[in-house]
Amino acid sequence: MRRRLLVLAALLVVGVGCSNRLRNNPFDPGNPDTGGRPPGFVGVAGDGRIDLSWDLVVSDHLLGYELFRQGPGDTGFVLVKALIPTDETSFSDSLLVNDSTYAYRLRFVLVGGRRGTSSDVVARPGTARIWVADAGTGFITRVAPDGRARVFVLPGLETPSFVGVEPVQGRVWATSRDQGIIAIWSPNGILIDVNGSLGAPGKVAPIPTTNDAWVTDERTGAVHRFNSGAGITASATDFDLPSDVVAVSGGAWVADRDGRRLVHMTSAAVVDFDEAVPDKPWRLASDPSNGDVWVSYTEAGAVECRNNAGALRFRIEDLARPFTISFDATAGLAWIVEASGDEVVAFDRTGVKRATLSVKAPRGVVANPRNGEIWVTSLNAGDGTGTLQHFDAQGTLLTSLGLFTRPSAVDLDPGP
Repeated sequence: MRRRLLVLAALLVVGVGCSNRLRNNPFDPGNPDTGGRPPGFVGVAGDGRIDLSWDLVVSDHLLGYELFRQGPGDTGFVLVKALIPTDETSFSDSLLVNDSTYAYRLRFVLVGGRRGTSSDVVARPGTARIWVADAGTGFITRVAPDGRARVFVLPGLETPSFVGVEPVQGRVWATSRDQGIIAIWSPNGILIDVNGSLGAPGKVAPIPTTNDAWVTDERTGAVHRFNSGAGITASATDFDLPSDVVAVSGGAWVADRDGRRLVHMTSAAVVDFDEAVPDKPWRLASDPSNGDVWVSYTEAGAVECRNNAGALRFRIEDLARPFTISFDATAGLAWIVEASGDEVVAFDRTGVKRATLSVKAPRGVVANPRNGEIWVTSLNAGDGTGTLQHFDAQGTLLTSLGLFTRPSAVDLDPGP
């Protein structure tokens, strides 16, 4: 009897050992890491293309991979490549239709012709380049046009609070108050210029079709016209606290927060007029179709729309700490972050509320004038779990990209 129990115990041990070995097999559907699928399969969308990649698997049992695609008009998955070699871990699919969704399926091809379980991804190519400033990590991150993946990150700044994109050349501008640095990159992430001559550079507003941007300096109370090679070319001073600047045709608008005024400057940084405002202005946005400027007042819970001479058109009250504003000239909507209301709201050119997005602790917002999509950075619970929320023009949440710490701002180049 004792011998029989010992034999049974030995069999149980052998059985457990075989099970563990099977579970360590990457082709086993019970493998806790792979599920029997090619691991790490991701798709990063670009302009007319999707770049696919996956993790390397080394095994004598692996012959290669099969890749399938289901695109617009396809009733099912179509074979794209029959046998990808085992040492290849990427594939670029080009000549795709922008703003159309593509699904991909990758599976192992094993010795003897057996097929493994598939890994699937979805991506949507497009022209937009989305950029997020993460004040927690110091990274400026380029996000794919469908909001599903990161393209790359630009390190080197401390607590960047702003990012601005010039829409013609696609240059990316960011500032760091703590370092006193302005940095400029190409759309592909090549550093063009870095300058540390300002005291505490804040908001940066690239001037379209130029190599220049407007930059506020909160330490010196100045607003500079800054060239990405020559540095400061013109300045306006005597601001109490320039909290924001926005480029407009022929110059710029400046929010002088502590001075409680709205200031208009020429392209040479000469103040040509200003307008006293009732509260401390915080953020600005312009409507290029008629020259209106939108102003948020966080403490007062209000937003104003003013004409190109600074005169009040209308005032919107009872907002929960209105923060960033982005104006979509194509849709005629001003998107306003309510930082304490967990909402982003849209008002039309007459002050009528048209839409509401629910976002936890929103901070930055930008609307894509090409397709009406809205991008919002969210702090969530403020515990380092920030996200980038991506909505369609009707306000439906499309994607939520995590792994941000404190995403403070977002801007984009919509592309052609």
